[in-house]
Amino acid sequence: MWNVFKMEGQDEHVNDKSESSEENELDLIKSLEQAIRENLNTLKSDIRTSLDRSKEIKSNSTQQEQKKTQERKEKTEGTFLDFLGDFPTISPRIFNKFSIDTTNFKYSIEPFLDQIELESLYYYISIYKIMGEAIHLDIEKVISILEKYVHDGLFVSKKTQIPELKSCFFGLSIISELNYESSQIIDIEKLRKFLTREINQFSSEKLHLNYYLINSVHIFNSKFPKIEYRNVNLFETLINQNIAELEDYDPIIDLYDLFSCFKLLEQEDNYSKAKNKYIDSAKNLLDQINPQELTITQCAKILLIIDLLDMKNNEKKLISRLLDMMLKSTQIFDQEVEGTDFSWKEDHLAWLIELRMLYWALLASFQYYSFIQ
Repeated sequence: MWNVFKMEGQDEHVNDKSESSEENELDLIKSLEQAIRENLNTLKSDIRTSLDRSKEIKSNSTQQEQKKTQERKEKTEGTFLDFLGDFPTISPRIFNKFSIDTTNFKYSIEPFLDQIELESLYYYISIYKIMGEAIHLDIEKVISILEKYVHDGLFVSKKTQIPELKSCFFGLSIISELNYESSQIIDIEKLRKFLTREINQFSSEKLHLNYYLINSVHIFNSKFPKIEYRNVNLFETLINQNIAELEDYDPIIDLYDLFSCFKLLEQEDNYSKAKNKYIDSAKNLLDQINPQELTITQCAKILLIIDLLDMKNNEKKLISRLLDMMLKSTQIFDQEVEGTDFSWKEDHLAWLIELRMLYWALLASFQYYSFIQ
């Protein structure tokens, strides 16, 4: 009997252990299921977050691309003067119309690196930007050249070491083209004060200096807090000047400089006032033009004057002749000049003239895409 009770007791103990084991297993399974559910919820949340982030990145990317497209559109629709210091890439179709030895152009700078002028460097870098290629100079070399034209935080004449507007325009434009940190080279506040002082001393007789001044202010204002000059009416000062009475009056250079300044200074109403005053002078100039007697630079500036005065529809024949002269008459950076007395390969002034010719021709061509077949 005792054995029977003993065996029954053992069975109950085994059953208790079995039931306890089953309960533990169920608890474990429940814990695992709970953990799996929690992990699944976390995973779903992570997936939703990733998808939301992906959508956000895609949206930002789309918005950035739309912004770039809009900026390109606005730049194309604006004045070519907005290009100075921030040139777009020219259409390959247009660029290929020029007879340019691009290899010669790229390496043409090397003989002149130790004596290069700021103006030459400006043309060289601007042309590269227009071509849409990486510049054939390292940034350190460009900065070392710029630093020769900086004294006490301002762009200066290399000869006198005195601040001057021409160097200011070329220096600011180069920094802008390279997107270089300006404060590493110049003192921004000193430059602001210098330009403000020049505005307050504005003289309409100094037309060429005014061109450099107003373009420098335009570039400065595009990069830094704007220079205000409400107390000085530059537009009225200029429009009251009879440019034909200027010393060494040159109708091509002076009309281009004058209307470039007008374009940057005022809104459409006042600009129309300026056009009305000078339209007869412009027509007289255009009537006397024979493109065959002009330099490439002169042809380009006349084309830009026509653009500034909105005279394209009235001057289609002249435009065609000027473009033919500009695009077809000259081999730019031609190898054949080697050995001549005045070669872009050996003479710094000849090199500057070659650069200047190409720069102005490319600048003008931006405004005449539809005319160039």
